[in-house]
Amino acid sequence: MTIVGQSKNKNTIKHGTWAVSNLCRGRPLPDFDLVKGAIPALSKVIQEEVDAEVLTDAAWAISYLSDGDEQRINMVLSTNIVPALVKHLDNPFLSILIPILRTLGNIVTGSELQTNSVLEVPNVIQKLFKLVKHEKKAVRREACWTLSNITAGTSYQIEFVIGNTAHISQLVTLAGSDTTEVKREAAWVLSNATNHGSPEQIMRMFECQLLDCFIGLLDSEDSKTVIVVLEGLNNILNAGAQIAMQAGGNQENPFLVELEQKGAVQKIEKLQEHPSSDVYQKALKILENHFELEDVI
Repeated sequence: MTIVGQSKNKNTIKHGTWAVSNLCRGRPLPDFDLVKGAIPALSKVIQEEVDAEVLTDAAWAISYLSDGDEQRINMVLSTNIVPALVKHLDNPFLSILIPILRTLGNIVTGSELQTNSVLEVPNVIQKLFKLVKHEKKAVRREACWTLSNITAGTSYQIEFVIGNTAHISQLVTLAGSDTTEVKREAAWVLSNATNHGSPEQIMRMFECQLLDCFIGLLDSEDSKTVIVVLEGLNNILNAGAQIAMQAGGNQENPFLVELEQKGAVQKIEKLQEHPSSDVYQKALKILENHFELEDVI
């Protein structure tokens, strides 16, 4: 590891990085205390090297080392690697791009400060949304996964993702028309944003056809997607109740009214018959909390 970090010889760096990468991979991951010393050398490679093969090995190794708790993430961040990671979001090689995305996604699963260290890099969100349109499904999926980890954060962090309505519309389109795996990850981005988003932010998503998107996804054959959507709908209805309360008088929950008008209640009722117990429980929760139904199963 010291040799990789200090050597100027290209072959030494190449073979050393390959060896270090092999030491860092595996399931379960190796004991972090045994491999954490590789982080500075790998970070140096990612920041300075241009050889695609070397960068591939280093990027995958860093993705393994950043996969874990805040201690792991802090050690990666201490090398000031984030700007280089963001720069590599433009890398044309999928073998580099995917582990770079995975590493950034790992970092934004961390603390508020750790997530902000990524958000503060200029153009990172624009680069991620460019990748959301990538021709390769794996890249679109990883980009959405990274964005979903950001929207799982604070209202401030959520604003980076949904502050631009074009971004919301892009995610809504993706959730409605892509492959099952990408649909699910795009739905996660939107659903997470409804969890800690402000009523104003949720209203903005509503105006970008979020409810139509979620209602359509209730028919998905993928139970994981349905669970994500039901969570989001419950959050939206909670926000609508808050909006109605702030308006005073006898104001109705605007989102509840919209769901009723679009026939979503019948879909949610039908989901009580779903083979997944998680789907059943989440559907039942919505019906019991937000609708006055005499025949809830």
